Amino acid sequence: MTMHTLASASAVLAIAAAMAPMVCQAQAPGNYQQTVVKLIEARNWTKALEEIDKCIQAFSPGTRLYTQFGNQLGWFYYKKGECLLNIGQGDQVNYDGALEAFEKCAEDKEFSDIVKNPFRFLALYKMGETEFKRGNYEDALKFFTEYLNRKGQRPKAELDANPQPIVHNLMSQCYISKETPDIEKGMEYLRKSMATKGEPIPDNYVVGGVNNLVKTAMRIDRPEVAFNVLSEHPEVLDLGATRIAMYVPAILNLAVEAGNKGREAAQANDMKKANNYNRLALLMYGFIPTMQEIKGEISGITKSLGALKAPIRDGGARYNVDQLQNTLKKYDEWIAGKKIFDAFSLAGTANIYQGYGSMRTARAAYELLEDRYNQMEDRETYLFQLAMTTYQIDPTRGEVIINKHMKDFPESKFKKDLSAFSLERLITDRKFAEALEQAGKVLAQLQGDTKNPHYAMAAYVQIAANFQLGQENRKYFANLIEPAKAFLKDFPDHPNYSKPALFFLGSAESRTGYIEDAIKTLNSFMEKYPTTDPKDPYMPNVLFDQVYNYYIHGQEGDKAKSLEFCDRIIESYPDHAVMAPALLMKGNLLVQPEKGDPDVPGALDAYQKSYEAAIAKKNKATAGEALYNLASYTNDLKPAEGTKPEDDAAAKKAKIQEYSSKFWAECDMEGHPFSLQMGVIDLQLNNKDKAAFDKAIKHLQELIVREANIAQKQNRINPQVERAVGSYTKELIESYKTFQDGKELSADEVKQHFDNFPGVSRDNKTLRSILMMAVIGEYENMRSNLARPKDMKDKQAVDKYNNDRQKLTQAVDRSLFVMRDEFKPADLTDYACTWVGDKLIAGVESSPNRSAKEQDRLDAITYYQKVADNKNSEFRAQASLGLARAYGLSSSASDVAKGVEMMQQALENARKQEVPDRRAIGEVQSTLVKLLLQKGSYKEALTEAQDYLTSDRNNVPMSNMQAEAYEGLGDLDNAILTYANLYNTNIARVSVSAPACEKAMILAWKRNKPASGTTKSDKLFAYDLGEGFIRKMKGNFDMMSGDDQDKFRAVEKLVEQYRSDSSVQSEAKERRRINAELERNKNR
Repeated sequence: MTMHTLASASAVLAIAAAMAPMVCQAQAPGNYQQTVVKLIEARNWTKALEEIDKCIQAFSPGTRLYTQFGNQLGWFYYKKGECLLNIGQGDQVNYDGALEAFEKCAEDKEFSDIVKNPFRFLALYKMGETEFKRGNYEDALKFFTEYLNRKGQRPKAELDANPQPIVHNLMSQCYISKETPDIEKGMEYLRKSMATKGEPIPDNYVVGGVNNLVKTAMRIDRPEVAFNVLSEHPEVLDLGATRIAMYVPAILNLAVEAGNKGREAAQANDMKKANNYNRLALLMYGFIPTMQEIKGEISGITKSLGALKAPIRDGGARYNVDQLQNTLKKYDEWIAGKKIFDAFSLAGTANIYQGYGSMRTARAAYELLEDRYNQMEDRETYLFQLAMTTYQIDPTRGEVIINKHMKDFPESKFKKDLSAFSLERLITDRKFAEALEQAGKVLAQLQGDTKNPHYAMAAYVQIAANFQLGQENRKYFANLIEPAKAFLKDFPDHPNYSKPALFFLGSAESRTGYIEDAIKTLNSFMEKYPTTDPKDPYMPNVLFDQVYNYYIHGQEGDKAKSLEFCDRIIESYPDHAVMAPALLMKGNLLVQPEKGDPDVPGALDAYQKSYEAAIAKKNKATAGEALYNLASYTNDLKPAEGTKPEDDAAAKKAKIQEYSSKFWAECDMEGHPFSLQMGVIDLQLNNKDKAAFDKAIKHLQELIVREANIAQKQNRINPQVERAVGSYTKELIESYKTFQDGKELSADEVKQHFDNFPGVSRDNKTLRSILMMAVIGEYENMRSNLARPKDMKDKQAVDKYNNDRQKLTQAVDRSLFVMRDEFKPADLTDYACTWVGDKLIAGVESSPNRSAKEQDRLDAITYYQKVADNKNSEFRAQASLGLARAYGLSSSASDVAKGVEMMQQALENARKQEVPDRRAIGEVQSTLVKLLLQKGSYKEALTEAQDYLTSDRNNVPMSNMQAEAYEGLGDLDNAILTYANLYNTNIARVSVSAPACEKAMILAWKRNKPASGTTKSDKLFAYDLGEGFIRKMKGNFDMMSGDDQDKFRAVEKLVEQYRSDSSVQSEAKERRRINAELERNKNR
C-alpha cells in the first residue's frame, strides 16, 4: 500500500475560515477558540490539539456548558482532525484519530442544522483526504463520492469556494494509485479537475497526481499513458519556476527512472516500449527549468514582497517571504554541492539520444555540459561520454578529449575503457574484475592473433585476474585452467609471463581437485625454474601447494614427500607467509605419521614455531589452529623420567591453560574455525572444578550461538558447531555425574536443557535445528567410534557392544523422527534440508529391510525437493543428487528410471558449461553409475565408470562400481581383475583392500577355472589371495577400527571356509611337492 506524505490541502483553510462559527462569548470557551486559531496559524499543531481536547471535554454532553455551547463541537472536531493529520509523517500520523474526529463532525446528530455545524459536509471531504493519505484508496473514493453527492445540501460559503477541483484531483490519484489501477477513470477525473471552476488545486496535489500517474504507468509497463496525458495537458507541470522549484528533484528522479527503463527495454530488443519510455523521459526532462531561472524568479518575488510576512496565493501555491528564502537557501546548497538539476536533465537527454545511436545530438548535449556545467560532481562521466561520442564522429578530436579526460582524472573510473594498455596496471592496482573484463575485450578484438604484441599480455592478465578472483570465488580457478594451458602452448618460454602462468595453472589445479595434474604441473615448475631465492614470489607457494597435494593424494609414501616439502619451506623461506602454515602441516604430519609412532615432541615444537610465525604475520587463523593443536596434544607427551603422575598432570594442565589464554587474547574472532574447539578444551580442562567449569560452559554456549548465528546468516551449517554441541553434550553429562556424586542426567533433563539453550529462542527454528543436527551427528560419531571387543568370543563383551550400538542407533532414529516432526522443510535452511535428506537416505541405503524405510525415503524426497526448487540455492546440485538417489532406492522401476534420467540430464548440462566443473561432473557421474547399477543397466554403468576413471583412475568407489558392472554383465575375468587391482594398490587401507579381496575370492571361486600347467586353479587362487591378505595384515589388527576389523574377519572366515575344501588341499599339497622337487634340483 502506497503511503503519501504530501501536505494537507492548504486551499481548504480559506473555506474553513469563511465558515468559522462565531467565537463563543463565554470567557473560557471563547479563549479556547481564539487560542486554537492562533496556534493553528502558527502551525503549532500539538499545542492546538491540547487546547481542542480541553474544549471538547468542557462542551461534552452532560456538562454545564453543553446546552449553551454544544453547537460549537463540530468546529472543534473538525480542527482536531486537521491537527492530527499535521502531526508526524507517514506511518507516524494518527490517521485513525483524524478519521474519528472528522466522522464525529460529519455525524453531529444533536446539532445537525447546517448553520450550527457548517463543517458537517466538508468533514466528508476531509475523511476522504485522510484515507487517501494513508493509501486506502477505495475508502477515500467512497467519502469523496458522498461529498460530491451532497452538493445540494452544502452551505453557500462552501459552494462559493468550491473545492470540487481538489476533490476531482484526489479521486483521479485514487483511481490511478489503486493496486489494480483504473487508468480510464483516473484520466476522467484528472480532466474534470482541470475543467471545473473553483478553488485552485494545491501544487503539492497537482505534482503528486502527476508523479502518481507516471509511477503507475511505469509500474504497469504502459509509459504511453502518462506521456499522452502530459502531452495533452502540459499545463499541469507548467507551473512556473517558483512553484515547481521544490518538486524538481522528484520529477527528475522519475525522468531518470523512465530513461533507465527505456534502456532496459532496448537491451531486451523491445524497441516500441523503449521508445515510449524514452519519450516520457524526454518530456519530463523538458519540465525542469534551469536552477538560475528558479533562483532569479524567487529573488524577484522576494524583493517585491519586501517585509511582508503574510502568505500570498499564487494559483495553487501559498507562500510567504520566509518560505521563499528557505527555498532559495536550499537551491544554493544544491548548487554548492554540485547538484545541478538542469545539468542532470541535459545529461539524461544526451544519454537517451546516445542510446538511439544519434551520436551528433548526444555529443552536442555532452559538449554543452562540458562548456556550461564543468563544475558538476559527475563531470568525469560526462567528459568520458563526450570523449566516446566524439571519437565515433572524429577520432582525432576524440583522442584530444581522451587525453584531456586522463589529465583531469588520472584515476578515472573509465580508464579501462579508454586504453587497452592499462591491463597490467589494473593487475598491479588489484582491480582484478576490471582487468578480467578488459582483457576479454582486448582478446576479442585480436581474434586469436598470437603474433600481436598485446595478445600475450591480455592472455596473461586474463589468467592472473582469474587466479586472484579465485581467492574469493573458486569458480575463477576453474575458469583459468584451459586458458592457462593454451597460453603455455602458445608461449612456453615467454620472458615475463610463462613462469607465473605455470604457477597459476598448478595452483588452480590444486584448488579444483585435479590433484594428480597439479602435482605434475608444479613438479614441472620446480624443474624449469629451480631456485632458493628467499625473494622469489612463486617457489614458496609452489612448495606449500605440493605439501597439500601429496597430503591429499594419499598414496603410499606421499606423507613423506609432503613432510619433505615442509622442511624445504622451513629451511629456505623462514620469513615467508607460508612458513607458519608449513610448520603447522609439519606438526600434523609428525603427530599422524604414515608409518611408525607419532613424534609428539617434534609436533609440539613445530606447532609452537607455527604459532610464533603466524602471530608475527598477524595470521590469527593459523596462530589459533597452532595453539589449539598445542593444547590438544600436550597430554600425549610422555612424562619426564622420575616425574610423579600428579606433578606431570598439573604441569600439563597449566601449559594447556596458557595456550587457551593466548588463544582468547590473540586469536579469537567471529568465524574462527578453532574457537569452538578451544572452548571444548576449556570444558575438558576444568571438568573437576565446578566454578571454572560453569564459566567455561557459559563461554562455550556463547560461542555456539555466535558461530551458529553467523552460519544462519550465510544459509549454511558450520560443522564445527555440530561437533562443539556434541562435545558440549558429552561434557555436560559427564560433569553432572562428577558434580552430583554420580547421578546422571535423565533424557528429559537433557532435552529440557537443549530446548532452553541460552541465547536461542524457541521460535528460532533454524538455530534449534542446528543444535539438534549436531546432537544427531554426535550420536553417530559415538556409534562409529565404539570400541569393538578384541575377543569376539567373549559373549558378555559382544552383547554390551551390540547393546550400546543399538541404543545409539535408536537415539539417532528417534532424534531424526523428532526433527522431522518439529521442523518442516520450510523451517530449515537449504543446507539443513539437504542434511536431513542425506541422513534419511543413508539410513535407507544401509537398512537390510528397505521396504520398512519407505517413509524415510519419501520424506527425504520432500526435503530435497524444497532445495531443488530453489534455482538460486548453492545446495541445489547436492539436493538434486539426493533426489536421484532417493528415486533410485524405490521399488518402482519408473522411479529408478526417473532418477537415472535426472542424472543424465544433469551430466549433460554440466558438460555443456563453458568451463566444466570436474568435481560437479564427478559427483553426478558417480550417482548416475550407482543408479544404473540399481536399474540393472550394466553396460551403460560400465561406460560411464570407464569414462570417469580416465581422469581419476584411482577412485575407489568408482572402481568398485566398475567391477560390479563387469559382474552384472557376466564378465567375471575383468571383475576379478578390477577387484584384485583395488586390493593390491590399497592393501594398507583395510576398508578398501578387505572388501576387494573378499569379492575377488568369491568371484574366482564362482568362475572355478581348473589348474593349467603352472597356472593355479581359481579355487586355489581365491584361497591364496585371502590367506596372503590375512598373513600381511594380521599384525595390524589391534590398530584397526571396529569396521575394519569386521571386514578383516569376513576375509578370515572365507579363508577358513576355502581351506577346508578338498580340491584346494590336494592342489596345494601337489604344488608344495613340485616346488620342493624344483628346489632340490636347483641345489644339485
